[in-house]
Amino acid sequence: MKRSNQRLGLDAEKRRKLWHFAQGLFLSAQKVFTEVAEKLQASNQTVGKWRSRFVQFRLEGLQDLPRSGAPRSVDDKKVEEIITKTLKSKPKDATHWST
Repeated sequence: MKRSNQRLGLDAEKRRKLWHFAQGLFLSAQKVFTEVAEKLQASNQTVGKWRSRFVQFRLEGLQDLPRSGAPRSVDDKKVEEIITKTLKSKPKDATHWST
């Protein structure tokens, strides 16, 4: 029987992140952080953070935490409207949209 990643509900990017994180945890249990960081091209601090999150939260620690900073001021619907407008129309008195 073929195993499927679909059961996890993960897209390709999330599977890649999960695999990277899992490698870091596995290796950090066997090696020092500097070796793990070098192998995964991550910083010692990142490897330490992964391991600490896993120790404290187990599998829940695999999920991204909320980011700091100001909340979004434009919602997804508005972003879609702007993208559609720039792709399907042109501004008055111009040949194309510019940055």
